[in-house]
Amino acid sequence: MPPRMLVLLWGMLMVTNSTSAAEHPSTEPPQDMVLVPAGSFTFGAGPKERQLLNRVRKELLEGARAILRSADGTTDFAQAEDLTTVLATAIKQVADARSRESKPHPIPPAVSETAEETANRKQRLAQLVATSEVLSQAQAKVVLAEKMVSWLRAEEPGVVQQVEAFYMDKFAVTIGQYLEFCKATQHEMPFPYKSAVAGAASNKRFPEVADPSFMDPKCPITAVTQLEAKAYAAWVGKRLPTEIEWQYAARGGRDTVFPWGDEPWDGTQANLGGASLVKLNPKYSPSLSHLPKDDRFACLSPVGRFPPNGFGIYDMAGNASNWCDGNPWFMSYLLVKLAGELPKDFVEPRAKDPYFGGHTIEECQPLCGSGYLNTEFDARVTHRYGTLLMHGEPERGFRCVRNPTDGSTGTR
Repeated sequence: MPPRMLVLLWGMLMVTNSTSAAEHPSTEPPQDMVLVPAGSFTFGAGPKERQLLNRVRKELLEGARAILRSADGTTDFAQAEDLTTVLATAIKQVADARSRESKPHPIPPAVSETAEETANRKQRLAQLVATSEVLSQAQAKVVLAEKMVSWLRAEEPGVVQQVEAFYMDKFAVTIGQYLEFCKATQHEMPFPYKSAVAGAASNKRFPEVADPSFMDPKCPITAVTQLEAKAYAAWVGKRLPTEIEWQYAARGGRDTVFPWGDEPWDGTQANLGGASLVKLNPKYSPSLSHLPKDDRFACLSPVGRFPPNGFGIYDMAGNASNWCDGNPWFMSYLLVKLAGELPKDFVEPRAKDPYFGGHTIEECQPLCGSGYLNTEFDARVTHRYGTLLMHGEPERGFRCVRNPTDGSTGTR
């Protein structure tokens, strides 16, 4: 057969094979992805999450009372039933007293304060400062306990949802993977990476970002905006999951509070906040100091260091929370809407919404999961919140999904 004819036959064979592959895409999971099977589940919180709330809230309030009992002048407050009101009143009274004692106040004004009076006043002022610090520490725990109640309301009522099968990344997108994306597309690496490379925190709010984990190529990329996460997903032929897809995958085929089960966090199931993080950033102390446990990592951990969930997906709790696609935006009232319980006169808040600090709802997108600085309560599967889509923080990362019908492998 002439060589030209062989070439034509080879070309026809390749076209036929290519068409066949497009019509019948491979059912093999793409590299580092897991097939999440179709099914139904309850999206949102239920009795188990309420039990978790009651347990953690009790721990926080007991911690607040223990702080009050540990110092002179505050032990009586520890017995109060309504700590919120009692502490608010006490803190104001102490603040007023500190203001009075901060400067001499002889009577009549013409009489100078004696050395002994000055020493006594300074001693009283020092005691007031110490009392104020104790009251503030206790109040921080009480405030957090009350905030948890409102947070859980955004996850109720639970609504049964049907989910089609999809592929999800087995691991969160890593710093190494995102660095390749930036080199190829001229995107910039986020500020925690730059701080870690420089060996100094560039953000006073998050001094821990100077930690080497923020430049470890095996750790999750964080502090990217939702738009940047979407850009990466498109670059690899994937997309961001919806909140419903993310929560369904996080449950791993089980009805449990956490991705690992119903057992309380003991430091072995996920990378959450603990004593080692508080050493790097003391501001986390009020929310984390009641936890006697700790994991092996102060900040980020390499992906896959903790056990996977029932679907074989890693880090669906802890390390880094995940951006999702609100399509079109984050709805704090999503569960109520799905349940068909919105008031008849409900009007979608398109103007500036107090929930988002005065920003419009179009500017906000959802995040699911928890990060290295979060508590056990935040590790619940139902944890969801909204924030500005252009706002990246050190505990916020992402992972991608794609549909089984997509012909591409979704990898580069």
